Amino acid sequence: MDGKEQKASQDGILRGSDGVYRWVHELKLLKNPSILFVVWKILGGVFVGIWLFVMLLSMGDSNFWWHGFLSLSKVFALLTLGMLALCLIGYLFYAALMGGKYCVQFEMDEHGIRHTQITKQFKRARVLSAIAVLLGARSGNIGAMGAGLLSGSRQSMYSRWSSIKSVDVYPRRNLIKLNAPLNKNQIYVRDEDFAFVRQYILSHCPKARLRE
Repeated sequence: MDGKEQKASQDGILRGSDGVYRWVHELKLLKNPSILFVVWKILGGVFVGIWLFVMLLSMGDSNFWWHGFLSLSKVFALLTLGMLALCLIGYLFYAALMGGKYCVQFEMDEHGIRHTQITKQFKRARVLSAIAVLLGARSGNIGAMGAGLLSGSRQSMYSRWSSIKSVDVYPRRNLIKLNAPLNKNQIYVRDEDFAFVRQYILSHCPKARLRE
């Protein structure tokens, strides 16, 4: 430490002379599968939306109730379970490639908070992204190409306090979710610093809805 930084009120977080709080968190991907839960939630929401859309289109068909309804629901249920299982396999592969850990640095000040994946791991993620793009191109799957490009295009995510609409707090998972339009940021904090970071965030987002 060069004397320009000092510890914040909680051990493990440093406050620089620029007024920015900084810390690094190492998330154990198998012990704390928060990232997997987010992917499952998004994927499940997409399939439910498609299911509802297909149901609305099919309601006018003869003999839809109940045979058609049950058949379509069964197909979508199996597809959803299959995709969730594939996501789990992909997550395990990702965890193995990353050495079982997701390392991230946070920078927090009066204006907002930045979530930055550690550069060494980001380079590995870039390799996965390139593979996804190439596979998507060979198979003609535009969705896979888009997902691959997107996954490797962002090393850092920034959330401005004024844009936060709701805050989700999960102490047991060392996780605080910041929800804003088109921006979902996940803040990871160790046990000893959790109360400090939680209070700091809430004090800067007085209009945000708290869910814990």
